[in-house]
Amino acid sequence: LSSRSESPPLLDNGVLYFGDEGGNVYALRASNGHRIWRYHANGAVKGGPALANGVLYFGDYGGTVHAIRQQTGRRVWSSGTSGAQLGLSSGTFYATPAVAFGRVYIGNTDNRMYSFVARTGKLAWARQTGNYVYGSPSVADVPGVGPTVYVGSYDGKFTAYNARSGDTRWSYDAGGAISGGSTIIGDVVYFATLPDTATTGLDIRRGRRVFHFSDGKFDPAISDGKRLYIDGYRTLYAFDPRGAPRPRAAPTKSGG
Repeated sequence: LSSRSESPPLLDNGVLYFGDEGGNVYALRASNGHRIWRYHANGAVKGGPALANGVLYFGDYGGTVHAIRQQTGRRVWSSGTSGAQLGLSSGTFYATPAVAFGRVYIGNTDNRMYSFVARTGKLAWARQTGNYVYGSPSVADVPGVGPTVYVGSYDGKFTAYNARSGDTRWSYDAGGAISGGSTIIGDVVYFATLPDTATTGLDIRRGRRVFHFSDGKFDPAISDGKRLYIDGYRTLYAFDPRGAPRPRAAPTKSGG
């Protein structure tokens, strides 16, 4: 690589896609590391790429969001955020984007959450937060509510936005900086806070807290459909659903 990398790799059909701090995004064959193509961005690529309809989307430390062809690495569009703040220069994109509803959603270190049109790169909306947005958003088309984007900020607020307009549906004060991404499992959106290292789950419709565990720092919760898994500060946890039957001890035999 041209430099070190902390970009989470994306694997699709035997090909790995990821970026490095030299501003390069790579497509490597997973079986042998053969480089298929390399794309050069405007700054370090620290977040991971998101893939939708044959197009990879990612941001860089030059303040630009890129869309490139999955097969060839050729640019579809690139877009900055100048104009969202009265023409001032953009911050940096550390977060991994989410792509849904024809939009690309990604946070920035200029204390804003952005939505771009996935086909053209046109800025759809930008919303002010109280601090950096490092974590990747999660998205869902919630029955009775509509398309919604969920994201946390270093200001300690976790917010649900109307995915189309950017209007706030609800906001929850987590009491600590939110650096990692969020995940939606069932009707609950999970995220972690620091420095208190806790994991919180909120009802996706109203933002009411329904889960809290006193560990977790950066990574979101995941599930295999049977258990909930949380990566804590030094420990990996697995949770059974409430009411799940516990394993029973095998009966013992008596006698000679």
